[in-house]
Amino acid sequence: MVATLTTLLPLVMSLVVPQAPSQGAPDAGIPDRVQDPLFAAHEMITLEVVGPIRAMEEDRGDEPVYHDMILRWETGGEAGEAQVRFRSRGNFRKERSTCRDMPPLRLNFATDEVEGTVFEGQNRLKLVTHCRDGDQYEQNVFEEYLAYRLYNTITDESFRARMVMVTYSDPEEGESATHPGFLIEDEERMAERLGGSIEVFEQIHPLRYAPGTETRVSVFQYMIGNTDFSLVESHNVVIVRTADGDLLPIPYDFDWSGLVSARYARPNETLGIRHVRQRLYRGVCHDGLEAETALAPFRSLPDGVAGLYAEMEGWDDESREQADEYLRDFFELMDDPGKAKREIVDRCRRLG
Repeated sequence: MVATLTTLLPLVMSLVVPQAPSQGAPDAGIPDRVQDPLFAAHEMITLEVVGPIRAMEEDRGDEPVYHDMILRWETGGEAGEAQVRFRSRGNFRKERSTCRDMPPLRLNFATDEVEGTVFEGQNRLKLVTHCRDGDQYEQNVFEEYLAYRLYNTITDESFRARMVMVTYSDPEEGESATHPGFLIEDEERMAERLGGSIEVFEQIHPLRYAPGTETRVSVFQYMIGNTDFSLVESHNVVIVRTADGDLLPIPYDFDWSGLVSARYARPNETLGIRHVRQRLYRGVCHDGLEAETALAPFRSLPDGVAGLYAEMEGWDDESREQADEYLRDFFELMDDPGKAKREIVDRCRRLG
């Protein structure tokens, strides 16, 4: 559910704001130790997961256990197999009332078993699943993956993702089914790639983030129509502290966005919007906030979206067209300075 903040809490106001973080960005070159072949390409990987699928799917308690599976894969002429442990994960999507047929999953690799393969270097990965049987839920997978790829295009300070088509095979139950999904980069490995480490804050003033990053995240969330995040309470945001001391907010979980429009998604009633496809800017006000500056990182997106669509094989034409129409509404905003000011600058939240 969305974490809201209509006034800045006393705890946040009592935080000592450090000196302005360095303008220097993390090293643009990815260290050799985190050169992941998994995220070096974007074509869909074909997976087969063989094992106690039914037992794993039903294991949704507070402390789900790992289940031993055989993972087989094919991609780019490579075929492989390894023993991999799977378990359910998540909060809202782990509930059967939300994802009745398959909760989100976590994969745990034995790293020595995947050396020299597309999974080399991986230890833990998240798998976003189809949630429920049915075409709309499957299309939601492509739509949420698109959100990750859009943010990858805007900045490297993001979670990388890779589309997969998964066949879940349970020999004991005699069941087998194939559904789309996507893998998400592990947060520790993402932080290492950015030359930093994960920081945890119970609450944080949004202006403590590296200059420009709070606005960039907020505009991105506005673009995809997502209000289910909080840069104060780190809701659906991971914070990375770089070697220079900068704090970087890295967003994730976009299923409640208007771009995805999952059936279970509802806007928080305190926000004054009627449905999740209705955009609402949730960024904070600060000196120098101007529409043109806020939108600058997004200027190149319209020219690159077609390439993102092309890499997403299996995406339904109707769903793709709906996503394209939704994004075009945002792109048109960039050509209307008056509307951009009204929607972003005039809608920013004043904290305190």
